[in-house]
Amino acid sequence: MLVPEERMHGLICNLIRLSKQRVNIEKPRHQTIVTSDVWKQILVINQKAREEGEKNYMVMLEFMVIKKRDDGRVKTLKANKDEDDKMRAMAANVAARTTVGGDDMLSKWLS
Repeated sequence: MLVPEERMHGLICNLIRLSKQRVNIEKPRHQTIVTSDVWKQILVINQKAREEGEKNYMVMLEFMVIKKRDDGRVKTLKANKDEDDKMRAMAANVAARTTVGGDDMLSKWLS
């Protein structure tokens, strides 16, 4: 014959086993709804930050390309302006020498 203590121990073990089976069977019925998923929110924030960073990077690259192109134009315009200024100065000097009656060797060489 079983001692009451052993009988209670067996009864409690059976109840625990049956409760675990019941929970496993009913688990799909009682689906939990996640209202706040911190990990998912972190992933979404990181994705948005990455997209924003890529967008800013593309804008910066576009700006650099435009600036480089404009710098090239400015250098070309500056070189042309310097050359035009030299030509104007030379023409003014030739005109001044001619009006004074000086002999302009440079204009003879260029002709």
